Amino acid sequence: MRKNKLGVSSFIGEQLSGVPYPVFFDPHFPLINSKPPGTLITGSPGSGKTWLLLLLCAHASLMGKTSVILDPKGDFIALKKLEREGVLANVQIWNLSPQTDNNETTDLEKNNGVLDPITLFDNPDENVALTEFVISSLIGGELTKTQSNYLIPILKDVVASPNPNFNLVVSKLSRNQNEEVRNLGIKLGTIAGLGLAQLLFPDRRKAKAKRVSFQGGTTVVNLMGLHFPAQGSKPSTWSDDEKLSITIMSLITTLVANTMMKDISKRIFKMVVIDEAWTIMSSQKGRDLINELGLKGRSLNVALLLATQSPKHIKVDGVDISNVISTRFAFRNDSKENNKITVESMNLPQNEGWEEIGIHLETGQCLMQDSLKNIGVVQISVPYEWQAMFDTNPLALINS
Repeated sequence: MRKNKLGVSSFIGEQLSGVPYPVFFDPHFPLINSKPPGTLITGSPGSGKTWLLLLLCAHASLMGKTSVILDPKGDFIALKKLEREGVLANVQIWNLSPQTDNNETTDLEKNNGVLDPITLFDNPDENVALTEFVISSLIGGELTKTQSNYLIPILKDVVASPNPNFNLVVSKLSRNQNEEVRNLGIKLGTIAGLGLAQLLFPDRRKAKAKRVSFQGGTTVVNLMGLHFPAQGSKPSTWSDDEKLSITIMSLITTLVANTMMKDISKRIFKMVVIDEAWTIMSSQKGRDLINELGLKGRSLNVALLLATQSPKHIKVDGVDISNVISTRFAFRNDSKENNKITVESMNLPQNEGWEEIGIHLETGQCLMQDSLKNIGVVQISVPYEWQAMFDTNPLALINS
């Protein structure tokens, strides 16, 4: 792909307001034109945002881009169907889901310890900092001063050991003479017994799994079956399963971002897609990570696509990542508050009916504002042959 001011935009639909005309879009168009690399896609469930994401990911595959998709609902397995039909090439599914279907057999044992934070990166200091974050995320809050003071030396000791692993950290914490530190280890030991925890806490009787390579093609990280908390709920109310799910999502995002920013050539067109992006935005580390991807994406040739139900999810606890967003697609939203936020974020005149448009959009229609601030109502158009394969009903995926 040659870099040019027009990019290699693909047909995504038709502009509905005024005289209809075709609409083309390339997630890398903003980067080529020195704009922020982020695209935000919002809308209520069933409004059409997943179809647009699938369409953009299919186009990226056809263009030879390297894409990684974080898929909490299993929707993007549809891209594997397109590969089987000979439409796409080099689509791999990294299956971290506890669920199974007839086509993509899931076996958590194959991913034994694949996200062990104590060995996730080559840099020991990075692993120490990451493991400290993971522990605080799993317990759903800040570590006490005493816990933190004891924890850091333990992490450094484990990282330097012949066989570093997260279980060894838990074991050392659980045997500590300080009751506060010992209770932290006992709590982590309880979480280690949850099904998906095997991704972080490797079974020492089995070989630790090797991660898939994100080099080239399209990688779908299937996370269907994670138990996310209710949107907007406080971490103090989350169950252990929910804390674990949020932590896994954060770890995967960290791994993907690290690979895109450090391990793949700047000359390669790359794309990171995060569905249910609010799960990443729910933590300070997640927000920092999105900001870093946004700030470095242009120089590293990484386009960032974020999908979530509400536009207010990009502003949490006073941290606003709108500075990394240059393009917005707003599908139907049943919330007046969300539609008002969309109007404000697009700098549209208020009280002139724009808020009402967001409520009455039909499925597949959206309000689009590109990186040049052009705006219009667009009907997303998916090729007829792809529509059945783009069915985002999880049961349809499992039974296919």
